[in-house]
Amino acid sequence: MALWNKTQAKKIMISTVIDNETRIEGDLFCTTPLKIDGTINGTVNATSEVVIGQNATINGDLFVHDVIISGIVNGDVVSNETVSLTEFAKVNGDITTTGLVVDSGCKFEGKCNIVEKIDKPTTSDEAETVDGLESKTVLTTESKETESKE
Repeated sequence: MALWNKTQAKKIMISTVIDNETRIEGDLFCTTPLKIDGTINGTVNATSEVVIGQNATINGDLFVHDVIISGIVNGDVVSNETVSLTEFAKVNGDITTTGLVVDSGCKFEGKCNIVEKIDKPTTSDEAETVDGLESKTVLTTESKETESKE
C-alpha cells in the first residue's frame, strides 16, 4: 500500500497495516513502514515511518522514526525525524522531535521540544533520556509478537 504525504511531499510505501477493527493490548515493535487505523493500548516502537489514520487511537507513548498523525494519541511522541500533525490529529502528550509540521485545525495539548538530534540506545534494556524525557521502552530492531483482541 502506498500513501502520499502531501505535508512532507513524499510517498510512503506501507508494508504493515493495523486495520480499524483491530485492538492491540500491549506494546508494538515494528521495523517496516506501518499504518495504524485501529486501537493500541501500549507503546508503539517503530524504526521506520508510521502513519496514524483518522480512525486510530493510541493510548501509550510513540517512539518512532517519522510519524504522520491524523488520529488520537494519548501519550508522548518521540521522533528521530519529523512529527506531522494533520488537521484531524488530537495529541494529548509531549512531543520531542527534530522537526514538526502542524496543519491548521489539529488539537495538541502538551509541550513540544525541538532538538537537533535524538540519540537512541541499541537495546530495549537501556533507558532513553531526551532532554529530561525518560522511557524504559525504546526503539528496537527486534521482532516481538503482539496480541490482538476484539
